[in-house]
Amino acid sequence: MSEINTPSLANQLQDLELFLKSQKGQEVGYGRALKEAIAGKNHIVEVEILKSLGDLHLQKGKLSKASVEFDKAAALYAAALQRDTDPDMGQTLEHRIDYLSKLSTHLLQGYSPQYHWLSPDYWGTADRNVLRVAELFDQWERSGRMSPRSAEDKLTEMLVTAIEKSDVHLELEVLKSLGDIYLEKGKNTSDASQFSKATAMFNKAFIGCVGPHAEQTLRHRISYTEKIRGERMVGLDRKGFYGQIDCHHLQNGESSFICNDLDSAEKHFAAALKVVHVRDPTAQQYQREVEPLCKLGEVYSKRGRQTGDGGDFVKAAALYNAAIARSNGEVLNLKAVIKKVETSFLSCTLGVHCIVSQDDTVKHRRQLKEMRDQIKLEMETIDQQLDPYVHDEDDPRVKEIETKRVQAVRQLFEDIAQQRKEFISLLIEECIGLMGPPPCKYALIGLGSQATGLVTPYSDLEFAILVEDESEEYLMYFRNLTHYLHLKVVNLGETILPALGIKSLNDFYSDDPLDSWYYDSVTPRGFAFDGAMPKASKTPLGRQGTRGHLPSELIRTPQNMVLVLQKDAQLYLKEGYHLATILRNPSLIVGDIDLIDMYMAITFEILLAEGNYRKSLSYREQALQMYRGIYGQSAAHPDISTLLNNLGAVWHYLGDYKKAASYHEQALQMGTIIYGENADHLCIATSLNDLGMDWHYLGDSRKAITYHKRALLMRRNIYGHNKEHSDIAMSLNNLGMVLHDLGDYRKAISYHEQALKMYRSIYGTPHPNIASSLNNLGSSWNRVGHYRKSKSYHKQALQMYRNIFGQSTVHPNIAMSLNNLASVCYSQGDCGRALRICQEALVMAKQIGESHPLTKTIQRNLTVINAAFCI
Repeated sequence: MSEINTPSLANQLQDLELFLKSQKGQEVGYGRALKEAIAGKNHIVEVEILKSLGDLHLQKGKLSKASVEFDKAAALYAAALQRDTDPDMGQTLEHRIDYLSKLSTHLLQGYSPQYHWLSPDYWGTADRNVLRVAELFDQWERSGRMSPRSAEDKLTEMLVTAIEKSDVHLELEVLKSLGDIYLEKGKNTSDASQFSKATAMFNKAFIGCVGPHAEQTLRHRISYTEKIRGERMVGLDRKGFYGQIDCHHLQNGESSFICNDLDSAEKHFAAALKVVHVRDPTAQQYQREVEPLCKLGEVYSKRGRQTGDGGDFVKAAALYNAAIARSNGEVLNLKAVIKKVETSFLSCTLGVHCIVSQDDTVKHRRQLKEMRDQIKLEMETIDQQLDPYVHDEDDPRVKEIETKRVQAVRQLFEDIAQQRKEFISLLIEECIGLMGPPPCKYALIGLGSQATGLVTPYSDLEFAILVEDESEEYLMYFRNLTHYLHLKVVNLGETILPALGIKSLNDFYSDDPLDSWYYDSVTPRGFAFDGAMPKASKTPLGRQGTRGHLPSELIRTPQNMVLVLQKDAQLYLKEGYHLATILRNPSLIVGDIDLIDMYMAITFEILLAEGNYRKSLSYREQALQMYRGIYGQSAAHPDISTLLNNLGAVWHYLGDYKKAASYHEQALQMGTIIYGENADHLCIATSLNDLGMDWHYLGDSRKAITYHKRALLMRRNIYGHNKEHSDIAMSLNNLGMVLHDLGDYRKAISYHEQALKMYRSIYGTPHPNIASSLNNLGSSWNRVGHYRKSKSYHKQALQMYRNIFGQSTVHPNIAMSLNNLASVCYSQGDCGRALRICQEALVMAKQIGESHPLTKTIQRNLTVINAAFCI
């Protein structure tokens, strides 16, 4: 069995067998063994006993063909499955339940065992249950006084009966009563083991209790037990419930918790944790942190139930997982507590009432492990089969092996990125499956290493969410989706506590550095959300709010996400918060590609309008040198090819088309080396398209057409000749532009109309590419003399650009549209309007750049219009 010491387990089961042999009757023996397992917090034996009791009743059912025996067996198996944390045992129990169901159907003519625990209201309302259980205990007490031993045996019998009937309410009352018996024994004998048994019974009841009143009652019992224990154990070595931690803070925290003063409780429990916290602890030292961590988990779980804030439940789960990492499996069933946290999250935050299974978490951990094991195997294979250092340095085989090694490593990184994407998509699908479908179009976009393809199986998850609409209802859905995804990721057990930004442990926004004191070197680091540290926080919920700044969410429409990029580029880049840098290069994980296409189009245009391309050029040139240092100065690598293409794009936007063409030509040559001379690949198609644009602006329209036609054919081969795709529409639009410059206006109009139709079908809503096609159609219709049609297209383009970028925004596309509208007015003879519009365009263009090619074009047009007034 996973995570179980086999010899230890074997000894425990042998002890169980000897114990049962010493008892009169199997059921009595199993009942007493079950009680002892709960009192001793031995969950492995507890599950084994419940399974064995189920087997006993299953055997009775087979012999007697009595439906009640099958019902008892079903309830006992279900109870064992609910308590189980071992996948192997879980599988065994599921097989038994399946066998029981088939057997009862066969022997009892279609009868199916009754699973009462699946129906929360089976036993009636809460008030009715209190009355029903009270009457049962009243009848028991009226049956006459009995010795503590007899009372204990009777309660044990009632405990088994309650589980057999799936009577949770009776089970909890019995556990409390057994706890009371052990507490009384401890008070009379000062036996520390009796106090431990009492605490175990009360805690067991606490895990399963429902409702604030029941929780408060058990809180009082636990607190009172520890208070009495402390009084009885004065002067003794107290390594029990509190260990060596500061009892004063824990007891004050308990009192505050019971009084529902959660802020005070958190303060005291955090103080208790701080007393025992060591930065680099030994195993014995970090085990002392378990109790205060659990207490803090209870605070955040209760706070979440009161507020419905999903973030509180995530923090509770993280605290409990941190306790598990430090407990060596010797703590009360924390996995069941974590399960309860998720159930509360679903109920209080999402309004979803269902039974949570631990199977999903187990499955996710197994998938993550399998992915890592496979990647490790592939890395070892690359090292063994493609090692250039087994040959002499001047051996011609070295270069060939190095090339193959680079390709193999590149493919490995691509595989890792794809596998992580699929894993994240699976988690998202599970969340949405319970939450219901998203209320609008969305795109979950990967940032950082997930987008660059340099991700590892242990990398943090950096991402944002693009949405179609930012109504509060829609935003709340995606906040809760983020919390739910975060909860699933935290339950993988690889999230360190500081990443949660729990202010009582790590207040990153405090002016006092001592307010961030908790260091987590125990929890294994791995697949986790990007941390809540100020220079991190690259998740949809973004940075926490402070006195000086509001929270900064990354759940935005494409237009507003670009505004975040602009703000962060201006304010935060110098602080080391590189959100602006990674927001420029996202990748789609799951959702609508239209939203990320729109976001990227607006991003490039905004950056150009603000003159940020000189900075961008510097960053990219530094990155190119870095990658060549990593992969080799003459190496052909996809990262280098992408950077060359991006550098070409920057020089193109800056108006240096010769330099742009040089970089794009290098990217094209590298792409053919990497992917093959005759391969159809998106990177090659992009380089062909960009070269077409460069040569178009350099005035060589014939060469531009050749490149654009090759790009169009390759994109159709990739996406399908009858499919609509934004890349295909782009090539159609670009061919129309070149044909326009060659004077073939009718053919240009045909290509532009095809592009416009495809863009409208793809995007539906206003989009820069639709506006571009409208603008180009306006220019071509102007040249064939259809001025009214031309003006209509230019007006539509201008209005759409203003809707996208802002009515008063300085932007090259808006300036270009104004210039084109002025040209139509001039062609119609309306020189006065043409002059006013062209002057407006020039004012805007000069703000973009005095030497920009667009500014020079508008100045030439203004000169022509002014000349018309002089005639």
